[in-house]
Amino acid sequence: MSQLISLAQPEAIELLRDFVESCAFIHDDWNPELGYADWDQYDTNPLLLGAKTCIVTSLDGFGDHYLNYLNELGIVPEVLIKPQFHSYRLIDNILGDDSALAALRREVAYRRLDISVFYSDQINQLENLAGYTSSASFRPAIYPPPPIFALLNNRLEAWEILKQNQIPLPIGEICTSMQELTSFYGYVADIGFRNIILKRGHRNSTRVGNHMDLELLADRIGFPVLAEVVYPTAVSPVCQLIAWRGQFLHLFTLKQNIENWHFVGDQFPNQLSGSLQQRAAAILSKLINLFPTYAGVIGVDFIVTTHNELFVVDVNPRFNSSTYPFFFLAERLQKVAKKSVYANYRIIDDCPVLNLSCILRRGFRRFEPRSNSGVLLFNPVIDFAKTGLVRRWSYLAVGQSLEERITLEREIENCVRTWPTNMRIHEL
Repeated sequence: MSQLISLAQPEAIELLRDFVESCAFIHDDWNPELGYADWDQYDTNPLLLGAKTCIVTSLDGFGDHYLNYLNELGIVPEVLIKPQFHSYRLIDNILGDDSALAALRREVAYRRLDISVFYSDQINQLENLAGYTSSASFRPAIYPPPPIFALLNNRLEAWEILKQNQIPLPIGEICTSMQELTSFYGYVADIGFRNIILKRGHRNSTRVGNHMDLELLADRIGFPVLAEVVYPTAVSPVCQLIAWRGQFLHLFTLKQNIENWHFVGDQFPNQLSGSLQQRAAAILSKLINLFPTYAGVIGVDFIVTTHNELFVVDVNPRFNSSTYPFFFLAERLQKVAKKSVYANYRIIDDCPVLNLSCILRRGFRRFEPRSNSGVLLFNPVIDFAKTGLVRRWSYLAVGQSLEERITLEREIENCVRTWPTNMRIHEL
């Protein structure tokens, strides 16, 4: 069997499938802290899960040719609801469109669906949505559960919980003043570490490499802040789990691709020894058992240091960006027996296009169900505010050998590298 199947056991795949079929999906990744719209626009990613009911902002990022390809793959939802565009936040659009809201209410009542969102931090809007889509006999639940999401998505509160429950963490401290932060930096320098990272919000992280960095940041650091040691790292895995109907099952462990401190994708195999994979899965199980009412996908980012230490560095109480493509792949591999699979998910930021149909016509091998290999395009992120183009997209390259996967990546990366700028904008 494939290595991915050995990590994503059939029971876990089936449990996530049951979760997917039990929910309507409203997945966007709006983050007002960034100051611009649609960080990742994950609303179309549930198509990769085979979700039957999806609420999306737009399908303009696909184009007709790509939509036909999705039909061939059998992953176009039975019900697609596109509310009128009023806001960059999808939940605001559905609440502001009576017709779309009525369509969702019919689906929720008919299929007895709960509601899966990406971030469940907009508590008032989510409560309104649950109320508007309720019937006399059924009220949909919101997943991930908002109270647990709010707790774990807060880096400082999550760190305190993990520390109290002896989850292995990097050397760190929550600092409430510049004096405490300077003292902590002096301490870690004395024990042989040079760099620390400062964490506040979900995406607000700053690296500090010397006292001058601290001085330059003095007027910009918001307190309290979590300060952690930066370790020499061998690999940065992410371990994912599905919690549903009282079961907690390990999905898969992937190797994160990090470039210049930025996440650019995930790959499998994950380069972890069997013992490290077991340790990571055990830590994730211990963590999720602290929250027995949690439901949905949860992922934990780890680092493996050059001394083979395993530390938790982030908790993501939600679908991860890699959950969508790797679940898509895992379901298909479950039906066949292959000796190995090599897969790499990567985000493309520097190739704006009209839609994914433009790329699909280029010279690379697209993913084919018969061979379970090739390149799958997904996640077209439209720049609604400026150009109307797809400003970011992603791919999953799947080969039955490492050599095949690398060849496939070269093909799609060559399309990106050689595509003239004017063709990117005006193609088709």
